[in-house]
Amino acid sequence: MKTLVSISFFLLASSMSQAHAQFTTRGQASLAAFAASSTGDETSYLLGLRYIPEGDFSMPFDNGRSLDIGMAVNLSAMNKGIFNEKSTDDWRGKAYRATLRYNTAYSETRVGLQKINFGPAQVLRAEQWFDALDPRDPLSLTPGVWGMVHRRYFRNNANFWIWGLYGNEELKGIETTPTAEEMPEWGGRLQLPALGGSSAITMHHRNLELSDGEDAKSERLVALDGRWDYGAGFWFEAVAAEIVNEGVAASSPGNRTLFTLGIDYTLGVGSGIYVLGEVMHATFGDEWLDNKAENADVLALGSSYPLGLSDQLSTWVIHSPDAKSTAWIGSWSHTRENWTIQSSLFSYPEESGTAGSSDTGINLRGKGAQLHLIYNH
Repeated sequence: MKTLVSISFFLLASSMSQAHAQFTTRGQASLAAFAASSTGDETSYLLGLRYIPEGDFSMPFDNGRSLDIGMAVNLSAMNKGIFNEKSTDDWRGKAYRATLRYNTAYSETRVGLQKINFGPAQVLRAEQWFDALDPRDPLSLTPGVWGMVHRRYFRNNANFWIWGLYGNEELKGIETTPTAEEMPEWGGRLQLPALGGSSAITMHHRNLELSDGEDAKSERLVALDGRWDYGAGFWFEAVAAEIVNEGVAASSPGNRTLFTLGIDYTLGVGSGIYVLGEVMHATFGDEWLDNKAENADVLALGSSYPLGLSDQLSTWVIHSPDAKSTAWIGSWSHTRENWTIQSSLFSYPEESGTAGSSDTGINLRGKGAQLHLIYNH
């Protein structure tokens, strides 16, 4: 049998301001211990120390304009192995965020290593194209992407995004094929108010990494999404991905569609039970609307309940009828002044991992537990 234990804490440093410019420093420190369970008698573990120092420099100008520089580094030291057997050490240091931001009253332009995420879905995210965020992760860690993003905001709550990415060859978001080296990516998003809520169209284009002897291929993504609140909240995300071979649409298993439908509501029981449900339907096939296409469905259900002002219980269940597998996690968190303690029990299928597994260095499988100790200063 294997178990998992995690201890983490955050440290936020103080800030100081100057006459016109302002320099702010903060950091995120995490001490972690993991042990993940699986079938068999072996018990694996991971012990780790992480520190993410951050610094922001802001220079305000007239008419609501400002120039900001943000930097963050992810430093970690990990020891992982199997109890009573040999372990290995892993020391890493890499850029976490590095951005130059120019802001006006109705626009923002960011250049550098940054987080890009959009779409209303929370767990089964068809539009999870550039990040690895997961609401089950108490640390909310995600790698960034290198590029430029310009956002324009309008007074009717509409907004427009345009971006160009470069140097992101590793898999990101829900990608299954890496991006070609030294090839740019580009896309954009337009979000408009609609029927008391909002809806958006998003597009993205990238070239794919080639295998030996393979023709040049690219991927085109088009997405629609929307969210409305009529007592309960409703949202959807719909994505179509098409593989193009040397400029001609190709019959390829990479052609796929993803559709997510979600709802949330707070039940008037006790202090209020928040519930969230999402379902995703995915289709993979050589041809669009192919009757022989492979289909997959996933369902997610989450809930949270406050126990007074300081404590909260939350649960997540994710079920795949096709794979006949179910994953669940239940958490309790306690907050007092600058401290937060969160403990969790979980069960994951053997073939899957949790959010942030690439960041911690292991995939969490089987049954286990986590403990996070978080301090904000």
